Amino acid sequence: MLEDLFSPSSVCVIGASSDPEKLSGRALTRLLQHPFTGDIYAVNPKHPRVGGLAAYPNVAAIGKPVDVALILLPAPLVPDAVKECGEAGVKFAVICSSGFSEDGSSAHLTQELAEAAKQSGVRIVGPNCEGIWSVPENLALTFGSAANRPQLLPGPVSVISQSGSIGAACVRQLQDREIGCRYFVSTGNEQDLTTLDYLEYMIDEGSSRVIALFIEALSDGVRLRQLGARAAARNIRLVALCAGTSSLGKQATATHTGRLSAPAFVYTQMLKRTGIVQVHSIADLITATEAAAIAPSVPARGSNGATGGVSVIALSGGSRALLADAAEELDVPMASFDADSENRLEQVLPRFGYHKNPIDVTGEVVGRPEMLEAVMDIVGADVNTDSIILQYANGAEHILRQHIAGVVDRTDLHERKPLIISTLGRVDDTVRRLITSNGLLHAEDPTEAIKIAGWLYNWADTTSNGSKERLPKPDERRNPAVVPEEWQASMQMLANVGIATPQWCMWDGVMSDAALSKLAYPLVLKASSDVAEHKTELGLVHVGLETPQDLQEAWAAYTQVVGAGVPCIVQEMARGDVEMLLTTRWDSDFGPLLVVGAGGVLAELLQDIVILPIPASKEQIRSAVAELDVWKLLSGYRNATACDVESVVASAHALADYFSYAGRPGAEIEINPLIVGPQGSTAVDVLTVSGIGDPSAAGQAGAVLETVVQPC
Repeated sequence: MLEDLFSPSSVCVIGASSDPEKLSGRALTRLLQHPFTGDIYAVNPKHPRVGGLAAYPNVAAIGKPVDVALILLPAPLVPDAVKECGEAGVKFAVICSSGFSEDGSSAHLTQELAEAAKQSGVRIVGPNCEGIWSVPENLALTFGSAANRPQLLPGPVSVISQSGSIGAACVRQLQDREIGCRYFVSTGNEQDLTTLDYLEYMIDEGSSRVIALFIEALSDGVRLRQLGARAAARNIRLVALCAGTSSLGKQATATHTGRLSAPAFVYTQMLKRTGIVQVHSIADLITATEAAAIAPSVPARGSNGATGGVSVIALSGGSRALLADAAEELDVPMASFDADSENRLEQVLPRFGYHKNPIDVTGEVVGRPEMLEAVMDIVGADVNTDSIILQYANGAEHILRQHIAGVVDRTDLHERKPLIISTLGRVDDTVRRLITSNGLLHAEDPTEAIKIAGWLYNWADTTSNGSKERLPKPDERRNPAVVPEEWQASMQMLANVGIATPQWCMWDGVMSDAALSKLAYPLVLKASSDVAEHKTELGLVHVGLETPQDLQEAWAAYTQVVGAGVPCIVQEMARGDVEMLLTTRWDSDFGPLLVVGAGGVLAELLQDIVILPIPASKEQIRSAVAELDVWKLLSGYRNATACDVESVVASAHALADYFSYAGRPGAEIEINPLIVGPQGSTAVDVLTVSGIGDPSAAGQAGAVLETVVQPC
């Protein structure tokens, strides 16, 4: 679909100017200063020539096919310009003009532009964007200063950014660092074409090994998940920086793009499950993108056993401690060398060095680079080494100039295993290029070095941890179903899908009730969710009722709150050690989601949850549950008997499977708590919303987090 946008045979600049102080003048200059081989036309009705080109009064006057138009006009003139493009057969319009959905007073212009695009068939990039680069075509359709350079250096990285300035800063650094880039798109307001349209094209086109994203808001998380899986299958590394996740940030995002973003935690969880490495600063976006472009792959966490990980060779004792601390904090495994490697290291190192990981080679290697090379050979050959961090001390620039030849000579090493050279601060550009041009990575701080190693593991985890279980296809799903509203029907639904529930009955206070006589003490008396959603806070849950007298007293307390004649629920008391939360909800950005976390009162206290897209396999759920803090309790904290984790996984999987065909916008199923013990799990309460009554209420931003702070 986008081939003609990124590989056009002709382009025109509408509103072109010869004045370099104007954006329209800069755009024409950027276009002409690079050797684009297609035809270039200028459109300006006020001048016969612009920037050395013949100028046409309108697009139709060109009289030849034009693939892409760059529009730099005041916002009120843009809709008519798009209509003229359509009449002239132009396929794409890159609209840099602002003053549309980012400006609340210009809603009418947004609508006019939408109608013009629909009527004309012209696809829109922007508006309110900085344009595009297509480096293979030497095409810079932009007014941005990042393209003001003698040449555009090609490379394996593409950048998609909803902010023109941040995206341009990224491609500027990629050019300056001689990594290069392939495509750059400033998406702006995304009135028509979206971030995911460009992402899909770049993944399918196949020449980008890395795609960097700056995201302010998304509107189709389900599609993002699909594209993330497609990128992982093709070994394309994705990295993203998200903005607008705080309340103030959301306001800024709305002002910039006219859109609101979902909560930060939902984005963090979903990007992680989608296989996109998330970073939290522009500097990290650039560093991670560079690392993704340069570094070879590492094994996924754990695939090299408990002994596999990062190996550290350090000249600085203090840095060794910082590296170890950062590794623990960022969940980066440290390698444990085999006995042969440790013996060989002990023979090579000075007696006051340290031959285990992290290695202290001491300052003696400054004058003995051959010792460092020997250590690198031993460490690189150790089967437990996934990657290597070579940590320098002060004076790194001078020492590196002496060492770099020997380090680079280990090409067989760093082509197989990433090698990160870490310094205590910046080095000059010459030394930095010496490092990166030889396929090595550079970090300006020990913590940054560990962060880079962690990103490499994250990409590896994405590639290798795809589920081997076959997920249901739409045509394999059962007959359409709905999420029931009533508590009784909801409990029956849980039982029907294989989630264990206690024996229960509806009770009106009559002790001779036949259904009541079938229940075994101890019992629980509580209000149904139809009576009150938050029963505990209202004193409507009575547990541990050992005798009929206890039950009568609980009934009396219950009726004092709700009044006479309102039946309650009496159920057998479930036994277990840990309370869990299982929820399925429909999110406006990401579609159906499964939430698993600490339940009961811990839900509100800890907010310890993980979020997975639906459908989710048992393997994916099991892996996510292990990330929870409550995992320590489930697995047997302080020699306690371990809980039946597989029953939690099975219950979550059954709930997610049901929601995959019964869920719809606005729907919700919340089990809280799921009582977990050594012999299984039992869902003792459920809250449901069918979603039929108010589809527009589906998955408002923050809905998933509301699950955590509103326990039953």
